[in-house]
Amino acid sequence: MNRRPSQTSNENFSGVKGIIMRALKLTAAVKMRMVVAVMAGLLCGCTVLNAAGVPLPSATNIYRDKDGFIIDFAAAPATTNAVSSKPARKTNAAPAKIAPVAIAGSSNQAATLPPTALSPSSTNAANVLDDKYRLAIGDQLSFQIIEDGDAPVHLVVTDSGDLQIPYIGRYPAVGKTCKQLAQELKVELQKEYYKQATVIVAVDLKPESRGKIYLVGAIRAPGPEDISSDEVLTVSKAILRAGGFTDSADEKHVKVTRSTGTGTGGDKTFIVNVKQILENGKTADDLPVQPGDLIFVPERMIQF
Repeated sequence: MNRRPSQTSNENFSGVKGIIMRALKLTAAVKMRMVVAVMAGLLCGCTVLNAAGVPLPSATNIYRDKDGFIIDFAAAPATTNAVSSKPARKTNAAPAKIAPVAIAGSSNQAATLPPTALSPSSTNAANVLDDKYRLAIGDQLSFQIIEDGDAPVHLVVTDSGDLQIPYIGRYPAVGKTCKQLAQELKVELQKEYYKQATVIVAVDLKPESRGKIYLVGAIRAPGPEDISSDEVLTVSKAILRAGGFTDSADEKHVKVTRSTGTGTGGDKTFIVNVKQILENGKTADDLPVQPGDLIFVPERMIQF
């Protein structure tokens, strides 16, 4: 009589259940090999995920990107991308640098200046401050202290001939060149505010007229005359522009009165021999006029 298999025996179980029942009877050595094989498989899977750029689930927050860079964000905080909020990738490339432009801060010291430090419309060259043109009322300037690292400040020469300089306040500017003014401001700033100040002054815009002079006396057309911003007007040129002398004019003793802005008694007086300038060509004696000058042509004491 055939006996029915016992339900407790696992030889007759098939499928997944049979595999599990038979695995329970394996030796300890075989079980250890199976555990090692499973762990090796998991390790290989983690390695594949790491190579694809997936962060490892560890306490040190290690990250490997697709190029093979390994980054530990726990050791050094990473910057984030403003769009994706993902850590920015670290690269071995050096940051880009802006080539400096040489600027003469003084007669014996040079400084570096970003390309945007001077206005494109500036009358200065790239490394030399203008020492020819003399500032006049209405001139629009750019003022900059290189050590501050700030953009140039826009200034205008006021009707009183002054500029409102940062840190200093009102400072006389009319009649000075950009180079002269920059050197004076450098000295003033280093007295109290700076250990080293590299000052840049540049003319951005000149008005059509620098101002007026006034001609009176023995002149055919006395009255005010404009000084164009692009010319150097002298005493002889101003008199010729006003129609020249009258027949009774004393051409050898033309008087030029110039205000110095220091109050009563501070005016300067010049005597110019215009006759010698016009007849003998002694242009070195021809005085350049400035806005506000008063030119007086007296009459001769003896009339011919």
